[in-house]
Amino acid sequence: MKTAALTVLLALLCSGAAGAVETAPRISDREIVEKTAPSVQFQHQRQQEITVRFDDADAQLDRQYRLIFWLPWALVAITIVTLVGYAWWEQRHFRRLFESKEKSSEGKAMTLEDELAHNRYKLHALLEALRPLARTNEQLAALLRQYRLL
Repeated sequence: MKTAALTVLLALLCSGAAGAVETAPRISDREIVEKTAPSVQFQHQRQQEITVRFDDADAQLDRQYRLIFWLPWALVAITIVTLVGYAWWEQRHFRRLFESKEKSSEGKAMTLEDELAHNRYKLHALLEALRPLARTNEQLAALLRQYRLL
């Protein structure tokens, strides 16, 4: 008897658990495709956006690599042009300086005026020598006063 009661009790418990499960309604393949189609389209759209972003990033990296490649060559070219330009300017400057000195000393000796114009020390020494003489010579004193040298 105990076994029979236990079996009935067990059957009642098991049947209640089985009754709690609902059976799913039958879904056709068409309904499955219709319900998943928006997510597939969304996924496809996202994949295209990712592809476009990767293409943009790839193009930007290409531009940066080109810049990195050409920048050192541009710096070398600028340095060479600067050095050549500076050497040309120096050569031209010194040639003009040499030619002007050569023209000034060409064919004639330097006059006292030219020498005094180039050497201020000699002009100062000349004035110092004329000032004591101007104390005794009135004409020289008047001349030096006229030019405000006394």
